[in-house]
Amino acid sequence: SGRTVSQGLRDFFWLQGMTGGHKPLYDCIKAFSETDLTEDLKKFDVPTLILHGDDDQIVPIVASALLSSKIVKGATLKIYPGAPHGMCSTLKDKVNAELMAFIGQGTGATALLYTDWQQRPEARKVPRRPRPCRRAGRRSRD
Repeated sequence: SGRTVSQGLRDFFWLQGMTGGHKPLYDCIKAFSETDLTEDLKKFDVPTLILHGDDDQIVPIVASALLSSKIVKGATLKIYPGAPHGMCSTLKDKVNAELMAFIGQGTGATALLYTDWQQRPEARKVPRRPRPCRRAGRRSRD
C-alpha cells in the first residue's frame, strides 16, 4: 500500500541500528525470540497497559500482545489497526494520549517514565564515549 515516512524518522531508525554492535543486536533478537517470559508475566501485580499494532512485521501481535494480555492479570490491551512496529514514533501522539489516559485512571505510574522520555529530548541524551586525544595517553571528553 505504500506509506510515507519522513527522512528524519528514517534517520532516527538508522541511528538506532548503528548505535549497537552486531553481536549485542543479534543477542537481543535471539533473546526476545527464544525466551519464554510466561512465568515472569504471571507475576505482574500492577495495572498493565499493552499497546500493539496489528501490522507489526517485527514482533507479530499473535505471538506477543495477544498472548501477554491473557497471561497478565487485569491487563488492558489496545490494538492499533494498521500500526507498525515503530508505532511509538510513527503514532506518538496517539500512543502518548493512550498512556496519559491510562495514567489518569490512577494506574500505570511507570508509564510516565516512557512518556517523559518521549516529551523531553534531554531525557534521552546518550553520553558520548570519550575519544582518544592526539597527545600521548590523554583522552578528551568532547
